[in-house]
Amino acid sequence: MCEDMDLKSMFPYWGEVFGTLEDAIQRLNEKTADYRCSEKARSIREILVHVIDVFNRDLVEFILGGKSEKETQKKLDRMLVTVQNQKRILEDLLAHETVDFMSKTREFAGRPRTYGDALWNVLTEQIHHRGQIFMLMSSAGIKPPEI
Repeated sequence: MCEDMDLKSMFPYWGEVFGTLEDAIQRLNEKTADYRCSEKARSIREILVHVIDVFNRDLVEFILGGKSEKETQKKLDRMLVTVQNQKRILEDLLAHETVDFMSKTREFAGRPRTYGDALWNVLTEQIHHRGQIFMLMSSAGIKPPEI
């Protein structure tokens, strides 16, 4: 039955998303991470910080009930470690929960929310912003990771 399917089987591509984010960070340096296509647009670094913060809010705080802080360490080496740690947290969750987990609900920020909604939000944010990061890398003359 579908309820018995583990989440890892449902999301087999999630590790690839993290892998390409890790690869992108490794291709940057402190100067290129601050590239932005216009003065009003976010830089690559600012987008990475946003992706990290969404994961922390939706997965660490909401689903796991832990505490997290806004990403204040913006050095690339620290961001890479953070993304690698987030990947391990997610892999552990996906390996130990079933699809039924997605329908669990609890209140967060004053409203009911399902764990599935939070997981989908993390995934869509990562994929959407990964595309932005890759486009910015290309326009800065940096070869983005292969998808």
